[in-house]
Amino acid sequence: MRRKRTEAFTLIELLVVIAIIGILASILIPTLASAKMKANATKSLSDKGELGKAWKMAVDDNGDKLISNRPTDESTWCKHDIFGAPPIDSRIDRKAFLSGSLSAYVSGRHEVFLNPGEYLTVDNGSGGSVEPVRSVALNWLLNGTSPDAIQRFQKIRWPVQTVTFIDVNIEASDSPGFAFGDIVTSTPGDQNGGRCTMSFADGHGEMIKWTPGSQIINFSGQGQPELSGAPGQNADGGQKQQTAGDEGSRNSG
Repeated sequence: MRRKRTEAFTLIELLVVIAIIGILASILIPTLASAKMKANATKSLSDKGELGKAWKMAVDDNGDKLISNRPTDESTWCKHDIFGAPPIDSRIDRKAFLSGSLSAYVSGRHEVFLNPGEYLTVDNGSGGSVEPVRSVALNWLLNGTSPDAIQRFQKIRWPVQTVTFIDVNIEASDSPGFAFGDIVTSTPGDQNGGRCTMSFADGHGEMIKWTPGSQIINFSGQGQPELSGAPGQNADGGQKQQTAGDEGSRNSG
């Protein structure tokens, strides 16, 4: 009686298969990670467009008066007072903005206030760290705490180039008001592979990809975002200049 032969891989064949799987993984994993970052950036861009349009609707319903961007006001879009009694940290407390004047215009959707690619954590005040629930801020020149703040939409000289909401570095900039100036300057976000999304006073959104060493965006409107360490900018810039690895992404839908 002939014994049935059992087919099996040799050790060399197994090593070759493992090597091929390793090579494929080294190719696919970065590609998948890059695709996820781009998808998150696209979602964030859509969220900024929604926030921008919601802000404009709130202004229209308020008779051209800009919604409050002063974090200790009762009627503000986002309460924030980390030194208050009790303290309110809008980075980790959704109620701070879901009870604000903008919430109804986004149907209470808390996720539009957080970049889906957020990677930073926030001190919870008890020695630990938690994931944030807000990573956007509103231009402090728009009825905010800036000494040059304006209160009516008609005072915005270039709505299409005046930033409203923008991603922020939530560790460096805790306030929901994004500050521009030589003395106080907030830090824009660089989520999703160095990308920053923002909305503008006319309601559209844009996405910029930062390039190291060239991390300033100049707009003709009120306020200019820049990363920490970049040269200071005046509040009323010249021509729009996207000095970044500019992907030119725009959402006006």
